[in-house]
Amino acid sequence: MPTPPTILERLNKKIERAEKHLIDLDEMVQEFIASSPYEIVAYNDTDNLHKVFKVNILKNFPLDMSVIIGDVLQNLRSTLDHLAYHLVSIKPLEKRATRIYFPICDSAARYETEKMGKILGMEKLAIEAIDAIQPYKGGNGQALWNLQTMNNMDKHSLLIPAWMSVIGRSFFRSERVAIEIALKETFPAGLPHGVMVATPGINFLEDGDLMTLPISELDNYMDFRVHIAFENPLDVRGKEVMATLYEIREAVRRTVTIFNDKGFL
Repeated sequence: MPTPPTILERLNKKIERAEKHLIDLDEMVQEFIASSPYEIVAYNDTDNLHKVFKVNILKNFPLDMSVIIGDVLQNLRSTLDHLAYHLVSIKPLEKRATRIYFPICDSAARYETEKMGKILGMEKLAIEAIDAIQPYKGGNGQALWNLQTMNNMDKHSLLIPAWMSVIGRSFFRSERVAIEIALKETFPAGLPHGVMVATPGINFLEDGDLMTLPISELDNYMDFRVHIAFENPLDVRGKEVMATLYEIREAVRRTVTIFNDKGFL
């Protein structure tokens, strides 16, 4: 008779499923970006002293991407809940939580008051290990909090990335000149092509004017760097989609590893 899979094998299988979805998602993101889903056109303002850069959105964000994101989140969140159920079940006690979940809360204070309602029945060492992870907003487990909020949102509506967010632009002429003077020894031939300055804040692309620049400040070219970012929930607003999901995946994987190393799995 075949040996049933261990709890570690089952948990890793869920993480592997999430990773397969991430690979598919990454390919879709790259294909979408390569398909030129938007264009930025430039024209002179009426005073002929300024250049206006305008965005035209050409394609909608593929709905399939939102579905895959939800699949990733669900697999990773359920990995943690399966882990929590295992940690409760390995110690036979009369009193157990009636609804067992891996505790993730919106603050350290709420974590302390709510965790036992979800993990009652675990061994003290297991609870202490979860405490050390700090699975709450603002703690070392912030990535797990991001998982919690996004997964909850996806249960009620498709989690649709907000589109493209501008994260960088070419230097203005005066900026480039000042930097090249200051860093003359480092860049004797001038700043390399493609070096950009980060744009502050969150700047989602939408139809309409993007920037108006004095023509005197216009360098040989003006380019913009964008990435696909989340709009909601607020804790991940503006964060790049793939990097955010990979960070969550790593947080879940580390959590499983912690309990395996401690001999619980």
